[in-house]
Amino acid sequence: MVRTALWMSCGAAALLAAANPSVFAQDQTGVRDETPRDVVTVTARRREEALVDTPVTVTAFSPAALERQQAVNLVDLSGASPNLYVAQTGGSASAAQIFIRGVGNDSLGFNTESAIGVYLDDVYLGRVQGGLVDLLAIERIEVLRGPQGTLYGRNATGGAVKYVLEEPDLQDASLAGEVTVGSFERADVRVSASAPLIDDVLAVRFDASARSEEGYVEGVGAGGNLTGETINGVERTTVRAAVRYAPNARFDIEAAADVTRDRSGISLSTPLSCGASGCSPAEGDPYRAFIAFADEGYFDGWGANITAEYDFDGFQFRSITAYRALEEYAPIDLSGSRFFTLPIQIDLDQNQTSQEFQLVSTGERALDWIVGAFFFAENARQDANFLGARRNQDDQEATSAAIFGEATFSVSDRLALTFGGRYTADDKSIDRTIIPAGGAPVTAQGEFDDTQFSWKLGADFEPTPDSLLYASFSTGYKPGGFGSTWPTGPIDGAGTVESEESESYEVGYKRSLAGRRGELALAAYWTEYNNLQQGSLSANQFIVTSSDVRTAGVEIEGSFNVTDQFLIFGNAGYLDDEVTRSNIPGDNLSRALRYAPELQAQLGAEYRAPVFNGEGFLGVIGRYQSETAQDQANSASLLLGDITLFQARIGYEDAAGRFRIQFAGQNLTDEDYWRSGVPNLGRFYAKPRTFSLTLSASF
Repeated sequence: MVRTALWMSCGAAALLAAANPSVFAQDQTGVRDETPRDVVTVTARRREEALVDTPVTVTAFSPAALERQQAVNLVDLSGASPNLYVAQTGGSASAAQIFIRGVGNDSLGFNTESAIGVYLDDVYLGRVQGGLVDLLAIERIEVLRGPQGTLYGRNATGGAVKYVLEEPDLQDASLAGEVTVGSFERADVRVSASAPLIDDVLAVRFDASARSEEGYVEGVGAGGNLTGETINGVERTTVRAAVRYAPNARFDIEAAADVTRDRSGISLSTPLSCGASGCSPAEGDPYRAFIAFADEGYFDGWGANITAEYDFDGFQFRSITAYRALEEYAPIDLSGSRFFTLPIQIDLDQNQTSQEFQLVSTGERALDWIVGAFFFAENARQDANFLGARRNQDDQEATSAAIFGEATFSVSDRLALTFGGRYTADDKSIDRTIIPAGGAPVTAQGEFDDTQFSWKLGADFEPTPDSLLYASFSTGYKPGGFGSTWPTGPIDGAGTVESEESESYEVGYKRSLAGRRGELALAAYWTEYNNLQQGSLSANQFIVTSSDVRTAGVEIEGSFNVTDQFLIFGNAGYLDDEVTRSNIPGDNLSRALRYAPELQAQLGAEYRAPVFNGEGFLGVIGRYQSETAQDQANSASLLLGDITLFQARIGYEDAAGRFRIQFAGQNLTDEDYWRSGVPNLGRFYAKPRTFSLTLSASF
């Protein structure tokens, strides 16, 4: 019933918008900014454009949109963009599993790349660890769907997520702070400050976030009694500083550095008791588990980058130089059971250096273009003790170099053609030592290299000044590598998995209606993957398998300001997938992809009204997700049925927008659901119902 209602609501809204512009319109951001006349701009094509004029499928979340979603990090945006699924990775409090249109990275393994590129201020993040970026001073978050490569530094077969942070302001000083308290002794503090040191020339910025929250999973002792311990909490601090120098109108350079210290400990699954009738929480409660490793896990990440821009006559030169590193220790218990433990202890050190150069055309002209070069070098060292059976020590070196470009030619005022290409060369090497329990060490070495050319063709047409039709064909590439994260022997250790490739067809329609009070975006796609890489826990090792897969779907998103005070927004994504080949003997080709629900939908509303010389607001969001497989084998123990979640917030802000108070709640119907798990062993349950109170001020 709820599924039908949500789907019909979004579908009816779209049909009504198309049929009668004066009645309804939507915006593919799923949100609107401060007034109905605001135009959301993005840099999805490496140049500033109005979102409705960008012929790619992209969702942009402004700061106001993030507040409506109650987003603290990317997990809170799961389902807020069509066919976007985000979960905290089981076992690591800092890692994110991001899936777009059924494709993503489902492994903590250092030996796998992500099909979804994640960028922090245009700097590619090479590991899923550290991917749960706490939102500091965000200008916007862009979620791009489909293969990427002709515009962005790193290849991606499934999409990209861009965090665009606020720059130091060269003209005005500002100070903002926010405090949140809530369920499970939650206490969050965020502070941002920006100040010009020399007007219009030199400015600095400082942002900090500290989050603390008790775990929502209770510990049980050997006899099943509650011990008073908790797990799956948050204890994370992030600090960022930036300086910007612009001595003249042509030259602009910004240097930034950030540090994250995470002492949240591990994420622990709830143990399962499985029988002929199915699986249920072994302790009779989805929020109880035996805590074998309490607060031993940690994550430290840091980085620095310099972005320089110089405007020539007719084009701009950009340079993005970055270094990032992380250290993580994750003692993971796969069982969470008081009767037995399945411990994996992982110690990972990673560092990366990247350099990107771009030349981008500027000004009004018939041909817009970008050409660039990208270089990425990474070292990952992992020491893992796997179930007490063996110890695996790995040292992987990887480099990637590419040249890329894209050009858009305006055939007329209404028709434009786009073509782009990318040539990439990847090299990897690994030194492995496998130490069996009670046995002699064995060593293995491996080499992997590949070169690929990926490309894109597209066309966009404006039937009217306020509408856009577009179509594209693009290919994507993700390098292969070493096929086992924890090999059992030297043969497995030297084995490789082939590179992943994708071919995607897409058509879309965007329309701005009613004086930009609302915008609508529709998209349909068909994508074929060769050697789609997926993770699987098998035969006491975590291996990377490959399949040929076809995905197809339709998407809709938008918003409408019914009045200046009343906003409606929503999105829906339908996904159909089919596995056509697998390298796993006897694999079930009728299985569904992991984290690929057939239907996701969100519908929300916000109402604002004058109150006490200010403005009161009330917002509600409902999200629906159809049945979702959470492992490659579609194990019944991890098959999550249809779920519907609700959240709401109510608050007040003064007329100047300087002070705000908000009371909010999530998972208001207190649904018990899980985001990932280990087949027949445990489930990583999401939080139960929570409430929070936020006070914020800005000057």
